[in-house]
Order: sequence, then structure tokens, then C-alpha cells
Amino acid sequence: GNTLVIDPGVEIQVNGNYYMQVEGKLEAIGTESDRIKIYGIDDGANNWDGIKFLADEPNKLSYIDISGLKNGITGYCDIDHALITANGWAVGMDDSYDPRYSLRGSLTNSTVKGSVSVAYDDVKGNTIDGNTVYLYETPFVCDNTISGSTTIQYSNIDGNTFSGSELDTRYAFVCNNEVSSTNVYSYSDIQKYVTYNGGTLFLGYYYDHGYKMSPSGLYNIQFNNCS
Repeated sequence: GNTLVIDPGVEIQVNGNYYMQVEGKLEAIGTESDRIKIYGIDDGANNWDGIKFLADEPNKLSYIDISGLKNGITGYCDIDHALITANGWAVGMDDSYDPRYSLRGSLTNSTVKGSVSVAYDDVKGNTIDGNTVYLYETPFVCDNTISGSTTIQYSNIDGNTFSGSELDTRYAFVCNNEVSSTNVYSYSDIQKYVTYNGGTLFLGYYYDHGYKMSPSGLYNIQFNNCS
């Protein structure tokens, strides 16, 4: 397909309940001092429908501010050094690994205010604050600060800080994390050097099916005022 390049400093306004659909390749790469901006105005303020990347191309959003979405960025795209603010879903649009509803690319060194769904690529160095955070087979979930109801499956989870209503990890290697979530569920994980601050812990509990099993292993875990 064709390639669209958006230069540093460009501003794109979305006036209405519309979405951007990318069927070729998009390169929107700003700079630290000259960021790209995409935002809703008038009927599009807090109401436009996001960006859909349909083709498995090396799409890229970098040094970019995106705001006013109600549905997020989905499909095949790598995002870095972004500020994404949404009235609902910021990245992805459902807790699913389907590329129609999740991001199929990396999310790094970004600030996201809104719900997030990422599958099959890394999530590193971000600050995420959303109602729902769903990460599926993301190889590395590292050095993030994440607040919300968070589910992570089949991942290496290292060096993160978690808070919010829930943290649910499954089939994961969980290491060097600080967890202050209200409820914590862990199923078939290996956990090392994790600190749990408060909250109710269900280690080895797969609540979807209502039965308990022990995690694969716990090593050097610190529990502070947990139940």
C-alpha cells in the first residue's frame, strides 16, 4: 500500500463522530520539541472514534499527542513517546487480542489516560491510568506505572508499579514489582521479589472458573498488611 507521512508540528482536527482508517502505511513521527497533535473539536470533542490500522505494515506514531477519543487506536502500529487522552478507550477498544479491538504493536515511553488493550508486543516504560488494562501475550511488560483493573496473560512482568481495583496475572513470570491493587489474582505464575501492599490476595485462584490451584512458585515475596 501507499505511505502517508505526517510531519512534526502538524495538527489534525476531527470534527464529529468519525474515525481514521489506515489501509496502507502511516508514519506520524514528531520530535520532542515539535510534537504532532490529533484532537477532536466541536462534535468530535471527547467523541471521535479513534484510529484503525488495518494492514500489517510498520506503522508508527511517535512524539504525538492524541486526545478526545471515545474508542482507541487499534490494529498494527508501534507507539512511543505519546500522550493519549480518551473518554473511554485510548488504546484498543475492548479487552480482546483480536486486532480489530486491540493494539497489535508496541507501546513504549508513553502516557495514556484511558483504557488500554495490547496483544503480542511489548509494553515498556509507560504511565497508564484507565478503567481497564488488558495485556495478552505481551512478551515484556516492564518498567510501567499502571492504575486500573488490570489483566496480564502469558507475559514477563518486571519492574512495574500497579495500583487500582484489580491485578489479575496468569501464566506469567512476575518479578520485581510493587503491587498496591485492591484485589490481586494470580494463576500459574512464577513470582519473585514482589511486594504486595495491602489488598486481598488470591494467589493461585482462577476466579473465572471458581477453583483454586497453587502458583508455579513464590520466592522472596513481601506482604504488607494483606489479607
